[in-house]
Amino acid sequence: MRVLLDVNVIVDILGATEDVLYSFQALDVMLLRQFEPCIAVSAMPTVQYALSARKYMGRLEAVRALSDLADLLTLLDVTESDFHQAAANPLDDFEDAMLAWCAARHGIDLIVTRNLRDFTASPVAVMTPQQFCDAYRPANYEYDLVELGENDAEEA
Repeated sequence: MRVLLDVNVIVDILGATEDVLYSFQALDVMLLRQFEPCIAVSAMPTVQYALSARKYMGRLEAVRALSDLADLLTLLDVTESDFHQAAANPLDDFEDAMLAWCAARHGIDLIVTRNLRDFTASPVAVMTPQQFCDAYRPANYEYDLVELGENDAEEA
């Protein structure tokens, strides 16, 4: 199965945002099940900008983190035809429309995003990271939450 990760999922993972739990688990499940996780190359600058603008990491650190993550993902090109499809079939968010049509052209089976409402007319099925985990996590495979104590939180 080929799965496209939306910008917000990548930002969750690399920025360790409050939504990191299911975003990270979704990527882990993809790798465990030998699915093919993908990202549109055109999304990379947006991820880098979001990580640095929200102060999750510096600009160069964000580029290095993306480069490291790219070793795990298939990078998809975005073409003129994706632009024309998105313009003719707009979604609520034009960037998401470009990703959806890029995904359709590349034969992506599913888009994982935290923002389902912007993909309501997508030509490719969408799920949240939590929905993806619930549907595809291997049987009897559980993730444990680790609670940090006061001393641990200060060290982290």
